[in-house]
Amino acid sequence: MRIALKEWATVIRALAQGEQIFILRKGGLAETRRGFELAHPKFVFFPTWEHQQREQLDAPYQTWFDELEPREPSKLTISAIAEEVETLEAPAERERWHAARGLHVWNDSYIDMRYDYRPDLPLRLVLLRASVLPKPVEIPADRRYGGCRSWVDLYDDVSVAGARPALADENFQQAKKQLCNALGLDLKAKPD
Repeated sequence: MRIALKEWATVIRALAQGEQIFILRKGGLAETRRGFELAHPKFVFFPTWEHQQREQLDAPYQTWFDELEPREPSKLTISAIAEEVETLEAPAERERWHAARGLHVWNDSYIDMRYDYRPDLPLRLVLLRASVLPKPVEIPADRRYGGCRSWVDLYDDVSVAGARPALADENFQQAKKQLCNALGLDLKAKPD
C-alpha cells in the first residue's frame, strides 16, 4: 500500500493499542476549500510530529510524546493501517467532549483549538478500524513528504499482509457506542 495519512505519532499509538478509535479532521493548508476529505477509505499511517505538542496531550499520554520522538530523523516507521468505518460531524457544543475524556489522547486545550481553527469548516470525527502490521516497516524520510497536508503518496509499497485488528469486533462496537453516547452523536445503521 502506498497511500498514507499523516497523523500524530501519539494518536497512531492510541489507535494501534485500541485506546482510541477515531481521528479529528478539519483540513490542512493543502486541502480543498471544503476542508478535509477522506480521499482513501483504507491507508497506512504516516507518523508525524508537525503541529504535535506535548502540552496538547492528556497527562497520561505526554510520556508517549517523548517515547515516540524520532531518534533517527532520516527514517520513518510505519506500524499501523486503518479503514474508515464512518465519518461524523463533531458535536456543535465543545463541552460534550468532557464526557469523552479517556476515549482519546487530547486534553481540553487541544479540543478548544480544533473548534477555534477555521470555524467555517466542520470538525469531523473519522471512526477507524485500526490494524497493526506484523512487523513495523522503516522507510526513508523524504522532504517531499513534508508540508501541511493530510495525504502522502509513498515512494515504496508497504506490505500490509498479516495486519491484525487493534480491537476485536465486539470491543470495537462497544468503544464506538461509548464514544457516540458520550458525544451525543447518532450512529448510522450500516449493514455488516
